[in-house]
This record gives sequence, C-alpha cells and structure tokens, in this order.
Amino acid sequence: MLLDESSRANVGALALIRSVLGEAPAVASADSVANAYYGQGSHPDVVERGWDELGRAVPAQCRCLVHGTPALLHPTAGALLAFSLGTRYYVRRPSDRMPAGAEAAAGLGPAWSLGDWASVEPDWCAAVYAELEPGGPPAA
Repeated sequence: MLLDESSRANVGALALIRSVLGEAPAVASADSVANAYYGQGSHPDVVERGWDELGRAVPAQCRCLVHGTPALLHPTAGALLAFSLGTRYYVRRPSDRMPAGAEAAAGLGPAWSLGDWASVEPDWCAAVYAELEPGGPPAA
C-alpha cells in the first residue's frame, strides 16, 4: 500500500500524526499489531468509528495503520481518507463541498474536518475514494 507523503491533502494530517506519535512505519497492515483498537494511541470508540463505520463506505483494503495510527487510506493513490488520534478522528471531505456546520480541522488544511459522528461522513469517504479512482473527478 502506498502513502503519498507529499500530497497537499496529506501533509498537515501526517505532521499532526507524527507530532503525537513520533515516527513509526509509514504504512502497516491493521493486523500487524496485537490489538489496534486498544494499542495505537487512539480511543477504541474512534477507531471503531473510523474502521468499522466510515470504513463500510470504502473497500476493506483501505483499513491500515499510518505512522502508527488507525486510518483509512486509498491503496493506490496514497491519500488519507480518515484517521483517528487520541479521542478524536478526522475525515477528509470531497473536493466539491464544504458542508454547512462542518468543523474544519485546524492546521490540517481545507480538505479536513474534525469528525463528529455525522451521518454524512461515510458518504464523504466514499466520494473522496471515488475522486481518487482512475477516471474519477480530479481530487483537491
């Protein structure tokens, strides 16, 4: 699986992850650790939200660890779709919308929102995934 560390949409997110967790392998499979729900620096509820709820909207192979934190990552484009950190999770929005009421995630850039268990978040993940697929609309 590829992680595009130079992507504008990834740079702020990766800097935040590294500032909290330090350096860990760029990408690792979800099953590379004994229990990623409890042992990777994120509250189990936000890991469950990211992998089990948001993750239903994208192929299963998007689920991984990025620099040690549970994340959803487009497997060929290398773009983060969502990730958890501590007691929070972050969701990348589709390039064509900034929904009213969505809280922008400070320091991560305009593509990111702080997750708030909104019903639209799985749709965002699916839309961003589709943008990144060959032949999809251009990503932000």
